[in-house]
Amino acid sequence: MELGVIILGLVVLIFILVRSAGLVEESFVFLAKKLKLNEVFVGFAILGVLTSLPEISVAIQSSQEVPTLSLGNLFGAQAVLLTLIVGFSAIKYRGIKLQRRFREKEIITGLGLISLGVISVIDFRLTVVEGIFLLFTYVLYILYLNKALNGNALKKHVKVNIKKLLHLLVKSFIGIFLLIIASKFIVDLSSELALLLLIPPSIVGVLLLGFGTNLPELSVLLTSKREDNDSENLLLGNFLGSACANVGILGILAILSGGFNINNGVELTPTLTILTISIILFGVASWTGKTITKLEGFVLMGLYSSLLIVEFLVLAKII
Repeated sequence: MELGVIILGLVVLIFILVRSAGLVEESFVFLAKKLKLNEVFVGFAILGVLTSLPEISVAIQSSQEVPTLSLGNLFGAQAVLLTLIVGFSAIKYRGIKLQRRFREKEIITGLGLISLGVISVIDFRLTVVEGIFLLFTYVLYILYLNKALNGNALKKHVKVNIKKLLHLLVKSFIGIFLLIIASKFIVDLSSELALLLLIPPSIVGVLLLGFGTNLPELSVLLTSKREDNDSENLLLGNFLGSACANVGILGILAILSGGFNINNGVELTPTLTILTISIILFGVASWTGKTITKLEGFVLMGLYSSLLIVEFLVLAKII
C-alpha cells in the first residue's frame, strides 16, 4: 500500500475514532450532571476516561501484536496533554488558578501517578505485575478523588428523563461499535506505516496517534468559552484526568499483552524526558504559586515543539 493512502486512511480513521468517542461521552456527561457531581471530578474521572476511549481501543487492539504502538500512543498523548493542551489552556484563560480547583495533595498525587507510568518503562520492559500495580493505583486514586470532591453526592435522589437516557445509550452503543472497528484498522495501518518507513511502531504512536487520539480534548478546549469558570474547571479536570487515565490504560496494555520488551526504547527517550520535565514544572507551579501563568503556558507549548523537533531528528536518522 502506498504511503499517501496509508496516511489518508489513518487520518480518516482517527476522525471516526474521535467522533465515536464523542457519542459515548455525551450520555455519561449527562448522567454525571444529573447526579450533581463536582465539575472537577466530572472532568477528571468521567471525561478523563471517556476522552481516553481512543487510547483504550488502540491498547486493546494492539496488545497482542504491536503493544509498543499503544505504548508510544499513551506516552505521546500524555506529553500532548501536559504541554501543548495545558499550555494553550493557560494562554487562553490568562493563567490557570489551581487553588480554586484542586488541593495541592490531589495534584501532586496525580502527578505522582503519571510518574509511575514513566518509571515503569525505564528498564525498557513492562511486566504484568507492573500493569496490575498501575491499574490498581489508578482505581485507588479515582476512589480517593470521588470521596474528596463529591462526598455524599451520589446518595442524592435523582430524576432522569428515561427517553433521553435511552436515546443517549443507543448512541453510546453505536459509538463503542465504531470505536472497536476504527481502532482495529488504525492498528493495522499504523503497523504497515512503521514497516514501510522502517521505523519503530512506538514512534508512530508518539508522533501520529499521540496527537490524533487527543483530538477530543483539543475540541473541548477550542469550543469552550474563556469567561466560563465551570468550563475551565471541567477542562482542567479533563486534561489531568486523561493523563492519569493513560496510566491505567498502560496497566491494561501490560496485562493483556502478558508483558513485553521495548526493543526500540531509545527512540522513546525524548518523549519520556519531555514528559518528566512537564511533570516537574506542573508540580512546581501547583506547589508554589498554585497558578500556571500565561508565560508558563508558552513554556509548556515550547516543550512540545522541542519534542516534535527531537523526535523528527531521531526519525530522520532512522530513515
